[in-house]
Parts: sequence; C-alpha cells; structure tokens
Amino acid sequence: MDTTTALENATDLLLQANNRYGALADRFTNLENVILGTAQAAQLETRIKELEDDFTASSLQLQDSNALLSLINNAHEKINQLIDGTIPVELQYNTDVIFSGKGTTVDKSIAGKIKINNEVEGYVVSDLYKWDIASKITTGVLNSSSLFDNSQANQYGVWAKLNLYTNRLSLNNILNNESLNSSLDIYIDDSTNGWKKGQVFKIAIDTIDVNGNNIKVLTNKSGGWQNIADIDPSQLITTKPYIELVCIDPINYVFEVDILR
Repeated sequence: MDTTTALENATDLLLQANNRYGALADRFTNLENVILGTAQAAQLETRIKELEDDFTASSLQLQDSNALLSLINNAHEKINQLIDGTIPVELQYNTDVIFSGKGTTVDKSIAGKIKINNEVEGYVVSDLYKWDIASKITTGVLNSSSLFDNSQANQYGVWAKLNLYTNRLSLNNILNNESLNSSLDIYIDDSTNGWKKGQVFKIAIDTIDVNGNNIKVLTNKSGGWQNIADIDPSQLITTKPYIELVCIDPINYVFEVDILR
C-alpha cells in the first residue's frame, strides 16, 4: 500500500510538472509572437516613413502649378533632340573609356567630343642596315652617305625590320654602281613584329646590274632565316625592279611575289 501511495504521489507530481511545462510553452509562443510582430511593425513603420518622405518631396516639386508642365516640356525637348540626332550632353557616353589603339589616335581637345584620327599615312618606310652574312649581325646604317657595295654582295646583305601595316623598303640611292658579285640578299627581321595574313611588303630598287645573280628575300629570323622569294634575272622586267610580297600564310611563311616593274 505504501508503494502504491508513493507511485500515485509521483504520478501527481509528474502531471503537475507536465501542466507547468505546457503553460510555459504557451507563454513562450505568445512572447515569440509579440516579438515577431514588433519587428514586422518596425519594418512596416520604416517603409511607411520612406514613402511619406518621397511623397513629400514630390509634393514640394509640384506645389507650383507650372512644375509638372515644365518637367513634361523638358522631357519632350530631350526626346526631340534624340530623334533629330542632337544628343543632349547629359545623355552622352563617357569618353574616358575610349583610347588610342594601333594606327589610331583619339583627340579629346574639345569638351564633350572625341575625334579619332588615322596615324598611318601610307607606307611604313623601313630603315636599312648592312648585314654581315658570316657573323649574322648588322654592321652599320645604309643611306646616301653610306652606300651598299654591290661588289661585296657575297659578304653582306641588306637588313630591315618588319613593322606594322604595309612596309616599303627603298634601295634608291643606296646601291653603288658596281655589278653584283653574288645574289642580293635582303633580310626582313620579323622577331619583333610577326607577319600578318594579307600584309604587304614592297621593295624598290634603283638601277642595278644583277650580273646574272638572283635577288633573294629572307625572313623568319627566329627559325634561322627562311628564303621566301628567289627572283631569277629572267623574271625582272627592267633594271629598276619593284617587288611586292604579300603574306598568304604567316604560320608556314607562304608569300606571293609580284614583280611590278
């Protein structure tokens, strides 16, 4: 009987504790709802305040009876400027993102306007140097004061650097009056600027006595120099050859060679 009584008392205590726990859970749920409701109310109050501020600002702008009409007229004027091609300054692009590139310059001297200029006038004229065939180095500048000696063609060649765009190498007033004692070798150094498909390289030669020798053009310096044109004397039209090289395949160094004169 004592054990049964003790069990009944323990059961009563457990039921009371369970009731208290249920009551605490209900109170916690109510408290959570209050807190969440307060946060949502605060957010709603903030949004309402923002709308009030925006409405107040709009109301101030429209207090004048002519304010709305002025805004409409301003928008209409800008639309008309867009239609007839006169773009308002406010709608122009940011010209700071436009800059010079290869062969072009950008002039921004006039505020709000840009002018793109082509800086390639025609040919890029190559500077000429004397090339020592044996040592494979340049040994001096070639010009009207320092001529290329045709009688030493077996020892020296003509060296020029490949530049961007269409190149022109002029041997006018560069060669002396001697006959060639070997082929005239012209070296085009492409180590800085590589060949591009369709790129043109023109060679103008003053009166020359080839003496039965060929005119050769070599390039691909990094590959040990590759002969891309070997012109036989029988192919020459005059004693003042004018040769045009057109790059067809820059990877495999394929060129078309035309003798224009």
